Amino acid sequence: MADAPQFDPANLGSGIEFTGDQVAMIREALGLSFQQFADVLFVHQNSVRKWENAKGEVLPLDARTQQLLVALREKLRQDPSRAPAIGKMVLTGLLIGGALAGGFLLLRSLVRENDLPKDES
Repeated sequence: MADAPQFDPANLGSGIEFTGDQVAMIREALGLSFQQFADVLFVHQNSVRKWENAKGEVLPLDARTQQLLVALREKLRQDPSRAPAIGKMVLTGLLIGGALAGGFLLLRSLVRENDLPKDES
């Protein structure tokens, strides 16, 4: 990307408001695709693209998305050189969390409530 913003922790802002440029800097520093970043933020990848195309505009983000972006921004500020490792760690956590949730739903579908032992106390 020719006009991708240069990663600089000082340009990531403060507070809970984010611009499209800041979202792009965080995503690119973590080395995540649009889809991967969308998965981390629990949004559709088109939302991430729309936000990044907004460039310098302050984005109307919900509270959960703001909190996730603040947490990622602060992790990047602590040690910018570890950004790719942080990105991999976030994806691994998402993968494990998704696998656990999927396993729970599978178990739940296999075991009917009537099959569970009753609490006799």
